[in-house]
Amino acid sequence: MIAGSVCAQDVTLELPMTRIFLGAFGAIFIPPDRIYREDVPGCAYRLVRQNKGAPGVDGVGFKAIEARDGGVEAFVREIQESLRDKTYAPSAVKRTYVPKPDGRKRPSGIPTIRDPVVKMAALLILEPIFEADFLDCSYGFRLDRSANEALEAIRQGISEGRTAVFDADLKGYFDSIPHDKLVSCLRMRVADGSVLKLIRNGIFF
Repeated sequence: MIAGSVCAQDVTLELPMTRIFLGAFGAIFIPPDRIYREDVPGCAYRLVRQNKGAPGVDGVGFKAIEARDGGVEAFVREIQESLRDKTYAPSAVKRTYVPKPDGRKRPSGIPTIRDPVVKMAALLILEPIFEADFLDCSYGFRLDRSANEALEAIRQGISEGRTAVFDADLKGYFDSIPHDKLVSCLRMRVADGSVLKLIRNGIFF
């Protein structure tokens, strides 16, 4: 059984005790209803709301969602139904360009509000599984880890006499990730086909 909690400012979600089944390579079966369980998309909406993102191609922002008939509850219910009925599909992304220090522009995309909410709902369930695989010395994109903590670890290493630091960056990595190999890696930890299909449909890449 696995369980956990997710906290972000005033948002707290107690994740349910989830029955898991271990397959080859320790893969975990995640019942799909864990992602669309009522409080998970609701918590996901509140977390995404804190980021204050702009509307996507549909022009619908947070205020419009909250002002509509049924408000957030109706919006979340529609997400639940589309995930349960397996009719959910990501919307087109609004293309924009972000200026870079060297004068070039980095392409970026603004999704509709619905898609980041679905992504966050899946993340709330999936992240604890992969979090358990990380080494303690890893700080990048980690739950409750920060760049400041990484710098503190470096300072601690220097105080212990370690003076060599290796710094590397992979140019354009997120633009060149081989998705087929990435999904193969995901299969080693997530055994449920419905959850993998949701990921392959584009909620994370």
